[in-house]
Amino acid sequence: MKLEIYFNDLNEKGKEKVLKFFGIKSPEELNLDVQPLFVLEK
Repeated sequence: MKLEIYFNDLNEKGKEKVLKFFGIKSPEELNLDVQPLFVLEK
């Protein structure tokens, strides 16, 4: 079982932090709109 967390799952503050961390203006720049930020496996 796994849980995938995507950019769009984050609230606005979380989205801002991710963009600032990577130094980008849009999640599409790093394909964060189509791939998970991280995966939790059980």
